[in-house]
Amino acid sequence: MNTVDFLNIATAIVPDRDCVVFEGKRFSYAQINQRVNRLANALLKLGTKKGDRVAILQVNCPQYLETYYAVEKRELFLSR
Repeated sequence: MNTVDFLNIATAIVPDRDCVVFEGKRFSYAQINQRVNRLANALLKLGTKKGDRVAILQVNCPQYLETYYAVEKRELFLSR
């Protein structure tokens, strides 16, 4: 089991439950998972490879969580 499994399992069991609440906006597990998948695929299309470093420079926001999971999912996509 890896950290991406936590997101995948929660998305499968309770997709409509709140995953992130930030500044009055609510994002469900399904919404976060969809955004993570899109970012992971975008990173692949940009040509990132296993071992590449991905950085984010932003204030505290949900995009940190999305980026973390997207980088991990991208690693899983590459290993298949």
